[in-house]
Amino acid sequence: GAQAELELRWLWPWQAWRLHRRCLRLWLAVHGRELTQECRPLRQRTQRRFLRAAQWPELQERGAQLWARYQALSHQPLEPEAQQALRWLQQLQEPTALQCLQERHCRRVLRRHSALFDTLESHPLTPSQRQACVVDEAANLVLAGAGSGKTSVLVGRAAYLLEAKLASPAEILLLAFGKQAADEMASRVAERLPE
Repeated sequence: GAQAELELRWLWPWQAWRLHRRCLRLWLAVHGRELTQECRPLRQRTQRRFLRAAQWPELQERGAQLWARYQALSHQPLEPEAQQALRWLQQLQEPTALQCLQERHCRRVLRRHSALFDTLESHPLTPSQRQACVVDEAANLVLAGAGSGKTSVLVGRAAYLLEAKLASPAEILLLAFGKQAADEMASRVAERLPE
C-alpha cells in the first residue's frame, strides 16, 4: 500500500529510530498474533483427521487468501509461532501439499496406534496393511490376492476406527461375499475387537 512519512522534528534522530523500532515491533506482534490465530483452525483440521481430497480445495483456497494477506511479513522478525504459521501457509502453496499433509497424518496415526496393529492379528500387520487401515478417503479400494490379508485389513480398519473414536460399533458394517468368509470375519472381529 501507500507509505506515509511522518517527520518528528521534536525528537533527536536516535529517539526517532528507537520509536520507529518500538512501533514496528508492536505492529509485527499484533499481525503475528492475528496470523497465528487465523492459521490455527486450518492447521487443526489437517491434524485431527485425515484430510480428504474433497476437502482440499476449500482449505487450499483459505490458505492462499491468508498467504496473500501475510506474505509481506515473511522477511520480518516475527515471533517463532508466527514464523512457523507463515512457513506452513507457504507450504500449502506447493503442488504436493495435500499428499504431504496426508502422509504426515498417516505417520502420526500409525505411530500412535502401532501397538494395536502389532497385536491385532497373530502376526503384526504389514506397513501396506496399516496404511490401508488409516487412509480415510471417501472411498478406499484395496486390491490384493487370495490369502494376502484383506480380512486383516478390514478387522484392523474397524479396530482403528473404534480405538481412535472415529466411529462407534453401530456405525461400522463389514460385508463379505460368501458365508464362509462372513463367518470367518465375524469370528475374527468377535475374538479381536473389544465389545
